[in-house]
Amino acid sequence: MWTAITLLVYLVTSQIPLYGVVKSPEADPLYWMRAILASNKGSLMELGISPIITSGMIMQVLSAFKLIDVDPNSRDD
Repeated sequence: MWTAITLLVYLVTSQIPLYGVVKSPEADPLYWMRAILASNKGSLMELGISPIITSGMIMQVLSAFKLIDVDPNSRDD
C-alpha cells in the first residue's frame, strides 16, 4: 500500500511544473545527473532527492552541536 501511495505521489509531482521555469527544446547539460538524482526537467521533481538528503544532514549537524535535542532511541524523534 505504501509503495503504491509513494508511486502515485511521485508521478503526480513529476507532472507539476515549477513556477518560472520555461522548458526549452535545446540540449539539457544535466541529463545524466537528472537520471541519477531522479528528477525531471522543469517539474516539481527537478530537485530530485536532494532536499531530503540535505534536510537529514542539517538535522544531524544540529543534533551533533546540541542545538536541538534529539533522542535517537525515541521513535518520536
